[in-house]
Amino acid sequence: MFSKYDFLKDVSPAKEDWRIKVKVVRAWKVHNFQRRDFDDNVEMVLLDEHGGRIRATVKGSLPIRKKIHEGDCYFIKKIRVGFNSDVFRPTKHQYRLSFNLRTDLKSIVDSNLSASEFDFVDYDIIEKETSDSPYLVDVIGLISGIGEVCERVVSGRKTKMIVLELDNLRGQKLECTLWLHYADEV
Repeated sequence: MFSKYDFLKDVSPAKEDWRIKVKVVRAWKVHNFQRRDFDDNVEMVLLDEHGGRIRATVKGSLPIRKKIHEGDCYFIKKIRVGFNSDVFRPTKHQYRLSFNLRTDLKSIVDSNLSASEFDFVDYDIIEKETSDSPYLVDVIGLISGIGEVCERVVSGRKTKMIVLELDNLRGQKLECTLWLHYADEV
């Protein structure tokens, strides 16, 4: 077990020996288009005890990806830090983490990491930001309208999508787009 660890707000490429204690609050698979012979990559949002959030990636070729589960807590060290520069980013942290063959992962139980898995954003804030905001957000509302499932071409591939209308308790409305299998689940 690590006696000292760092907080996500401090993570940057300026240091290589990060030691973090986190909870995996979201995890999803992303198809590995560069290496079709490898399994899907795993993308995650990690949360520390101060509410700091950061994106992390485990390449499909790394065996460690099978040891990581959404909702579980871990001590992690020897993890790479890079810029969080993709088109859509699940956190506003400037950097992202990448697991590698040297990454050390230890499963733990820690009640300090029981903070909310959601980071809800008020409708007003979403409307003030541009509709092309690169950050993914959590919202809650009552579904008051459902569009038709349709297909769009995104990055040269057909992709299913559906648009929902959400109402909050103040009567504000917000459109929300669900992609891929989430469109089917509605």
